[in-house]
Amino acid sequence: MQAGLFNAVMGNKPIMQGTSLRHELKEKADKASNLIEFQLMKEDAGEQKIEQAIMQFVNDGTIFT
Repeated sequence: MQAGLFNAVMGNKPIMQGTSLRHELKEKADKASNLIEFQLMKEDAGEQKIEQAIMQFVNDGTIFT
């Protein structure tokens, strides 16, 4: 179950997607999504934190961050 959840989360890139309400700002929303992805995955060791959260959820039913 842990592996399935991990693959489902990591298979969706970017994990968080910014959207714009105006068509002309779509490019800025894409840049923001890429920045958030970089900050989460590279600067904040996001892969390890996601793995830990999934393990806690499956094993204990709760997530503590």
